[in-house]
Amino acid sequence: MKHFTLSLALLGASTLAAHADFTVRFDHSTDLPSQIVVTRMALSEFNAKAKSYTYDTIATSGPAMRFADDAARLITVNPVNDDPNSVRIVALPDENVTLTLLGHDMAEASVSGSPFMQSVADFNRALRRYSADSLARIADSGKRTMEFYRFKQDYILSHRNDDISVWILNMPVAMCAQVIDSISPEVRSGFLAPMYTRAAENVADYRRTLIAREAIAPGNMAPSFTLPDISGRMVSLESLRGRWVLLDFWATWCGWCIKGFPEMRQFSQEHSAQCAVVTIDCRESREVWADYVSSHSMPWINLWIDPSADTNPMRSYAVESLPTKVLIDPEGKIRLVVNGHTDNFFLEVKSLITSSSL
Repeated sequence: MKHFTLSLALLGASTLAAHADFTVRFDHSTDLPSQIVVTRMALSEFNAKAKSYTYDTIATSGPAMRFADDAARLITVNPVNDDPNSVRIVALPDENVTLTLLGHDMAEASVSGSPFMQSVADFNRALRRYSADSLARIADSGKRTMEFYRFKQDYILSHRNDDISVWILNMPVAMCAQVIDSISPEVRSGFLAPMYTRAAENVADYRRTLIAREAIAPGNMAPSFTLPDISGRMVSLESLRGRWVLLDFWATWCGWCIKGFPEMRQFSQEHSAQCAVVTIDCRESREVWADYVSSHSMPWINLWIDPSADTNPMRSYAVESLPTKVLIDPEGKIRLVVNGHTDNFFLEVKSLITSSSL
């Protein structure tokens, strides 16, 4: 990792009143790391694809350091080459937030000058008490983790009108979906709105996936789609009606997808009259997909999903992992959905096709 030393303002330098001031102090009587990295990002860029970070490397043997920014900042402080050992701070305009390092462990650092960061400290104290009183008694690590998330859920429900409820939303999306709607409108649109928006988008995707899973249950009609083949010709699912259709969602970087191609090739050769094999490339550029198809034996219908397109069959077919295979009967109904590679998949497919013709 590269660390960059950028311009700093020594403690005591003048700043505008509207600045978000952040100061790092060092308790030299403790066992401090020799250097720390302070990473700053505009909170408004939290969801941006191209984020702008500022990195500063600071020797802890020196004086306190002050940073002045003209907008709310999300700040991470960690020892050099020790990223997991970190503390996150939010500095808002008209605040002067001070982080005092009390040793090598960033979790022991104290924060002052910010009502919000005080609420974070209150949550951390409550979590430590709960960990000592309850979590420590749970031997199974999986159950202990689930109880930790349930504690966060309960805390969110009891603090739904406080910004801390958004700060601690990082949990499995299914659990997040159970509490995110309880957060008050004022908090949703507050200074942590970018964090709330990301969590809300993840929950929305999760809920759409649940609906899609129900839609692709065996017996339901297969969702329609139209995608380009290797020549650019648009191919619709409806154009294959009257035959069995085997959809295979895959990608060139998916090892288990590639592993299944020899058996798929044999199946296609033996049952091409009864079943159309359709591979659908996901999550990569057309150039990468086309190069692979052109240089390998893939004697079936090869289609590609444009990652930037508004409509994506991965959503309508609830594709969460690759490979995902879907068998559709001649009437257009789903008969089988399998996620991942299974050794007996094609035996099951052959059995379904054969039994329908008897």
